[in-house]
Formats: sequence, C-alpha cells, structure tokens
Amino acid sequence: MTPRTLLLPLLLTGCFEDSATYGDGSGTGTWTGSGESNGMSQEGCQDRTRTCAEIRAAFADGAGDFELDCDEDAGLFTVYSSGVPLYDSNQTTPNGIADQGWQVTWSLTATCADGVEDVTSSRGEIGMTVNGIPFYGPEDGQGRDAIVYEGPTLDDCNGHSDNRCSYHHHNEPVCVFGTSTDIMDRAGDDGHPPVVAFAADGFPVHGVDPDDPDGAELDDCNGHQDADRGYHYHMTDDYPYTIGCLAGQDRFTAISSGAADGECDNSGGPPQ
Repeated sequence: MTPRTLLLPLLLTGCFEDSATYGDGSGTGTWTGSGESNGMSQEGCQDRTRTCAEIRAAFADGAGDFELDCDEDAGLFTVYSSGVPLYDSNQTTPNGIADQGWQVTWSLTATCADGVEDVTSSRGEIGMTVNGIPFYGPEDGQGRDAIVYEGPTLDDCNGHSDNRCSYHHHNEPVCVFGTSTDIMDRAGDDGHPPVVAFAADGFPVHGVDPDDPDGAELDDCNGHQDADRGYHYHMTDDYPYTIGCLAGQDRFTAISSGAADGECDNSGGPPQ
C-alpha cells in the first residue's frame, strides 16, 4: 500500500483510526498537533546528543521484528518495524494484528523546548518501544482512561490492536525484552530501570521505577533529570502511564504503510 500522509498526530480521533505520516523526513519535523501545554511543565530538561553506540545498546536486539539504522554523520537514527510482536498475543479486541510497515526517524540530538506539549489527549502514536512497537497516550478513542476501560482487552504483555490492526501499548511494555526477561533484569548497575522506548521528541523513556512506581517524583511529562542519564521519561503504574507531555522541541518522522489489503480483520469494530 502507498503510505497515507497525516500531519495532525495529536488530532487523530482515537486509538482506532487510520495510519499516519508525521514530520518532514529529517527526524526533526514540526509537530502540528495542539501545541498546548494546558498548564503542564517539565523540570530540568537539558539537550542531549547520543552516539550510535548508545542507541544500539538501548534497542532490544532479537526481541522484535525491526531493524535499526544509525548515522552519526547525518545525526539521525531510524527504526524499520512491522509493529507485530514476536510473541503470541492473547489480546481480546475484535481486531487482528497486521504488519504496519513502520519507518520512524529521530534526531540523535534531543533538544528541549521552551514549553511542553500535553499529549494526554493524543490519539495515535507518541513514541516507539525498543522492540519496534508504537505506544499511545493514556486515553482510548472515547477520551477515557484506556487502562481502566480497555484494560481487559490487553494481552499479557500490555498490548492490543486498534481498527487498523495496529498493535500498540498504553502503558509499560512488559515484554519489551522478550516474554522471559523482566524489564528490571536489564536495570543499570545503580538499579535504575532501562530504556524501554523513545518518545516522539527523541528523549528516552525508561521503565517503571520500583522506588517511584506512581511517578510522584516526576514532572508533568513523567520526566526528570539525573547526572548519569540526563533528562528522560519513565513509564508509571499510575496515569498517564507512558508520558504526559513532550518536553522536547523536535518530533520524529513516522511513516506507516498500514496493513496490506485483505490483511486486517477488523470486522468486529473497536472495543467498547
């Protein structure tokens, strides 16, 4: 299929809508969403440039159907992913899971913005896990808490599919390193949770911190700064589960071809 272009990622009307192209191909595309902070703020954000070695070390090689390309001369890294998990999903939406043909590019430099952008009411992809699966904001297609209202449809790995047959997460992707590997098995020497995803602005998203599972010590974006890792986000057990706002200035370029004709069985419609 020919990729479909959409330049309003924050205005998608739900967890169950058409696929999208975001950005201009540079990895630093302009995000044409709401642009509103809605009173949210970040604390301590500092620009950070990563090396390709750091990026490669973060991704879960062998745990997903993806390829990673990194070019330090161009200052970009790109993930090519089917968006289909390698494990058998027992999700219970009426929708199948189909190859989405993702091509997602970020800048190696994550740059802080003057203000943040609230993504709690976003509809669609706001980042990608390190095994090549998109993650969404905390709301379902009807603007409700997705974990409360759609939780029963999630599989054992915290994923389910929408009416594009696009598999995704609304909270911590517990099988990101494989079904037999706990996220904290990959914790740093200091016990800090590992990177489990990259947000649309290029800042890394770490797993739930056992010492602060509800994010009480995090800013409105679910982020904080430390000397070893710089500014980064955390997944949390409490709302907004993934991230609450984007602290960075730039946005990824995300292109999806969508499921091939005849490959998406969504005859049951969205979960209720």
